[in-house]
Amino acid sequence: MAMNEKPSSGTLRAGLKKALSFFHLKEGSFFYSYDREKLVSRGIIFLLLLIYISVTVYIFSQSGKIGISDSRKIKLVVAVPAGQETTKIYMELIKRFEVKNPDIKVELRDIAGNYYQKLLLMIVGNIGPDLMWMGQSFSEFADRGVFMDISERLKTDKDIDLANYESTVVRWYTQDGHIYGIPYGIDLKFLAYNKKLFRKAGLAYPRDNWTYEDFLENARKLTVVDKSGRISRFGFRGRLDYSLFGAQVISEDGKKILCNTPNMINYFKINLELQQKWRVTPRPEDEQQQGLDRYSYFSQERVAMMYFCTWDLFFIKTRFKDIDWDIVMNPKISKKTQWASSQGIVIAKNTKYPDAAWKLAKIFLSRDFQLAMSFECLPSDYRYAQEAVSLHTGKPENYPILLKMMKLLSPIPRVPHLQELFAGFNNVSSRVWNGLDTPETAMTKLEQSLNRKLQKFKTLQQHTEEK
Repeated sequence: MAMNEKPSSGTLRAGLKKALSFFHLKEGSFFYSYDREKLVSRGIIFLLLLIYISVTVYIFSQSGKIGISDSRKIKLVVAVPAGQETTKIYMELIKRFEVKNPDIKVELRDIAGNYYQKLLLMIVGNIGPDLMWMGQSFSEFADRGVFMDISERLKTDKDIDLANYESTVVRWYTQDGHIYGIPYGIDLKFLAYNKKLFRKAGLAYPRDNWTYEDFLENARKLTVVDKSGRISRFGFRGRLDYSLFGAQVISEDGKKILCNTPNMINYFKINLELQQKWRVTPRPEDEQQQGLDRYSYFSQERVAMMYFCTWDLFFIKTRFKDIDWDIVMNPKISKKTQWASSQGIVIAKNTKYPDAAWKLAKIFLSRDFQLAMSFECLPSDYRYAQEAVSLHTGKPENYPILLKMMKLLSPIPRVPHLQELFAGFNNVSSRVWNGLDTPETAMTKLEQSLNRKLQKFKTLQQHTEEK
């Protein structure tokens, strides 16, 4: 059933029954990561069912407002996360597509808040879209056979040349050798710094080839302690990513836990030194006392350096317009690498119109769309990324380094149960940052816990296949 069709009472009952059955999968459930031990409680089940009902009722209420009068038209629904600027771009793209393809009507379903949870509820209830936006939770859905395999179409379609994409980018939406999508954009993390504060401290601006020693020296000199002994400005806010230390939480194929390694322990120790020994970055208790959002830290000059992501660019270019700021590559520690994620559109396996859906999906990889979205993500097609960089004006001046970052991508592996595995990592990491566990103790416990989870996931998968 498409999202633009009115759901019958029978469909609603069937969807609710299927959703309830789905939630009873416990540890195999997508939602299990959000409250692992309490999910099976009636309160949580009731809440999730309320979400399902509200989503379905919303779709029902909107179905008569779509404006589709020609029943002969192919009807496609595209689900995306709601965003004031991005929704405008999606709508403009769809309008142009409909003009060129008068036999196809497209409905944009922009979902506000809890995108993945609501999307999964729609799919479980047989009211899922024909195409959908997908990011880091790709494997959570791919593992359930939700997406259409486009591998063969890519081999014969001359509109898309995979040679224009980094191999890492192509692998993002690939599972078990099958390609389910190609990202239209790459999310990158960059280190922003206040140029005025560097000048005031008598420091040269950081260069893209700087080292950890350079970073630490600058952070220490940029940290300011007032007469009362209180730190009024930190040299840095945040943590250096574990990928810079050559560490990973899980292997690329999702079969081996890698958190308990010397590289990961070093990641924790170095970042702990930054907040405890050198006092150049806020401790958790410092941030609680200051009560600032992350943008205010930078705009109020409470920090000299901190991380932002490409999706922040549109906002910070406006909010930081009166600040003299720029961006720089990560300092080299043990490995020169770059955190990354992606944005893309994939096709539902059960769409009634696979050819029309493929035609629509391809326009999200077009030059016009990738350039239009470059305000929040770098185009994944390297040709368009170069063009986006050449068209960029204003701050940050060092914007071209994003092209360098494209060659150093180190994304989180797209593996099944990613959300739950990383929820465990984040929870244990929090204990380390708050001084409740040593890195060694925390990672030993986490390794054991995640290995147990992997075994449970494997057993659950075997039982599912047997059924």
